[in-house]
This record gives sequence, C-alpha cells and structure tokens, in this order.
Amino acid sequence: MSTITWTYPEDLTGEASSNLVSNEVHTVPYENTYAFVMNYGPFYGDSVVITKSSDGSILTKGIDYKCLYLYPEAVAKSGMPVYSVIQILDRTIAEDLKVTYQVVGGIFSSYAYALDEIIALLQIDNRSISWENILNKPTTFPPAPHTHDASDLYGLQSLNDAINDLKQAILYGDVASHDQIYDRIATVKTQVTTGYTDADTALRAQITQNTTDIATINTNLSAQLTALSQTLTAHTTNHNNPHNTTYAQVGAPSITWTINGVTFNKSITLTPANIGALSTSAGGTVAGATTFNAAVTVAGQGSWLTKTGVYQPSGTSDYKVDGIRFQANSNQYTDIFWYNTGSGGPHTAFYVKDNASVSIFRMWATGGFTAPGNISAGNAVFYTDGNISGSRWGAGYLSDYIDNRVNGVSNSSASTYVRGIRFGAQQSFHKRDGTEYVAGGVMTAWADFGNSDYWVYLRPLQYNINGNWTTAPYT
Repeated sequence: MSTITWTYPEDLTGEASSNLVSNEVHTVPYENTYAFVMNYGPFYGDSVVITKSSDGSILTKGIDYKCLYLYPEAVAKSGMPVYSVIQILDRTIAEDLKVTYQVVGGIFSSYAYALDEIIALLQIDNRSISWENILNKPTTFPPAPHTHDASDLYGLQSLNDAINDLKQAILYGDVASHDQIYDRIATVKTQVTTGYTDADTALRAQITQNTTDIATINTNLSAQLTALSQTLTAHTTNHNNPHNTTYAQVGAPSITWTINGVTFNKSITLTPANIGALSTSAGGTVAGATTFNAAVTVAGQGSWLTKTGVYQPSGTSDYKVDGIRFQANSNQYTDIFWYNTGSGGPHTAFYVKDNASVSIFRMWATGGFTAPGNISAGNAVFYTDGNISGSRWGAGYLSDYIDNRVNGVSNSSASTYVRGIRFGAQQSFHKRDGTEYVAGGVMTAWADFGNSDYWVYLRPLQYNINGNWTTAPYT
C-alpha cells in the first residue's frame, strides 16, 4: 500500500529539527484582519519568534501579537498548545515580518489553505469571550463530507514531476520518452488513487477519534475550569497572606517596629499619645512653643485658658508667671503677666514696649491701679501730678478751677465775696449791769474774783470784703 509523503513529517514533540521553519516572510493584511496563517499549517505557540525585516527586533507576545484558534486535534495528540493563526496587536507595525516556528506537519499540513479562507472572513474584535458564555454550542462536532482542492494536499510532487517531464518530451518530440512517461503517470495515478483512499480512510478514523478526544477534553476542561474557579475564589478571599509575603517585599514597615515606646503587631490601633499628639477629648500638655495660624476658641462653662509656671527672675526676690505676648516685631510688643514684688504684693502687669520706650501698668490684688503716665477717660485726663482736666472744670484743669473759685476772684466781683474772717482788738469791762458795750462782740474770756470783782473780755467779729475789715453787725 502506498502512503502520502508530506512536506513536513508529523512531529508531536514540538522540538524536531526537521519541522523547524525559519524566517518565513509574511505581509500583514492591515486593511482588514491584521492576521495570517503559517504556510505549512498549525504550529506550536511556544516556538514562535517574529522579527521585523527592517531592524531584526523581536516582537513581544501578548503585546505586539497573539496566537489564535487552538487546534483541538493537534492539542489532543501532542498535549501542547497548537495554534492556527497569528494576529498582530500593534497596529503601528507597517513592514514585512519574518516568522520562525515549529510546524506540527503530517496530516495537519493539509489545513493551511482552509485557514487562509477563515482569516479572510475574520472580523477584528478585541473583546474576550469565555467558553461558558457561548450559547447553543453542540456537545460534539461530528465530521461531514467535504472536498479539498488538490493544492490543499501535499505528496503529489511526483505526479507534478511526471507531467512536467511529459511536457518537455512533447516539446522536444522524444517519442521514446513518451511511453516511459505514460507508464510513470499510470503508476503514480495508481499510487495516488490507492494512497488517497487509504489516507481518506485513515483521516476519517482520525477525525472520529479526534471528535471523541475533543468531547473528552471539553469534559475535562469544564471540570478543570470549575476547580480552577473554586481555587481562585478561595485564594482571592484568603486574607491570611497565602503567598507568605514579607514586609520588605512590598516596602512596608516591620510589624515589630516600636514607635514612642509602643510595639505594633498586625492589628494596629493608634492613640494620640502613640504619635505624640493631643487627644481632642481628653486634652494634654504641650511642652514646647506652639504657633497657631488660625483662630483658637475655648468654649464651655468653666473652661479656662490657663498659663502656669511660676519662677523667680534672676537677681530678684520677686516671682513671675509669664502670660501672653502680642508682638508686632522684636522691638514692639505687649506682655501680660502675673507678678509678685514681695513688698507690693501680687498683681497683674502690662509691659508695653515700643523700641526704646517702655511702660508698665499694674493692677494690684488689693484693688489699686498704677500707671507710669497720665490716665485718660474720654476727654478727661488724670495727670501724674494729681491734677485733672475735663469739661466739668470748664475744659481746663481742676487746680485752675479751684483757684478761680476761691483765690482767684476777679476785681469786678471782689465786693461780693468774703475774703477773710477774724476777731478784732480785745476790750474788757468791769460791769454787772447787762449792757452790751461792744457791737458784734464775742466774749473770749471772763474772770470772777469774788465780792463782785469779775471781769469780761470781748473781741469784735470782723470780715474782709474787697480788702476792708468790717465788724459784723447784729440785730
């Protein structure tokens, strides 16, 4: 029985040097599919190497291209991924490509041209399709009768050679060769007919077996996909570090780091004290200087903004608690603080500095108030010498007001004011008859020596008006 001779023998290892096809040139059909088939049929996907003709750079699988259409029969027989089509993903590639690959060969070589027809009808769709999402797919794929073009089959080379020899014999009129050629054609015809019948029978048997194998693969694949899905679900929901990833691998801090005296483990609960912060509910103590760039509000009954820290200023026997400073710059500011001078007692002081000028105001716990300068209340002013000015005193000083009212009476009104009061010259009388001898007199002394010997001393009451002393009359 004759057998068909294929261009490449069947290789189910994917490693046979006899089935290595090197630098097969393909022009990408950019206007439609961006896909093409290998000239010698299905190929092993892991063996593909595609280079650019321009610079020899190698394309990256999954980025620049991908392999399509797993070939079930070849996959079942070889146990390795066998593909039928290559599709270019990088649409910027615009040149011929050289493809090196391991062809399966044998009977699988006969499908190369049929795959070309499939590629011609291919419509690009980048969406991924899951096998489970294909509706109404048959459980098996039984073969159906069909025909092939002679050019689809390999092994007819001897027949082609005979026909070419016949053509040459006819052209050169070699009659002797004609008979040999006719015999050779008859022999080849018999071989081809017999070989095709045997190949067809073998092919049908192989297709039947492949159909059975595909059904088995589908069943196994479905079970494997179900198991894989369950494994994947279990893995993605496992939060107990199934990969045993370390903190160093992901750039994370060690779980045994100690921060502010606290050693942290996998479950971290931070308190304000752990990071040196103050609690918003419990509060705390700020040890260093603190600057607020926004308003600070102290709310709630009984809430105080308290400043402590009494100390003794150097070189003094006094005590002080620093308070609040309102500062414009280093030479202009106001300090409010508590102070105890020992002798004067505790008080609140206001220290006001304006460059070289300094003033200190003090409010004493005993109720007093000390100011280094004049004190103003509206338009009124209390001066450091005790004088007062204001509208109540005729827009002048109190001292002037008093002087004008008492000592500074004008000449025009001198006759109406009493300028002084006195007693006049002394007069004495030795009388007992009850007569008033001095008008306006006031008794200043008297004496009784007995036996009607007594004396009365009188002085007249006088007042000064306009410089004149007048004895006060009586009615």
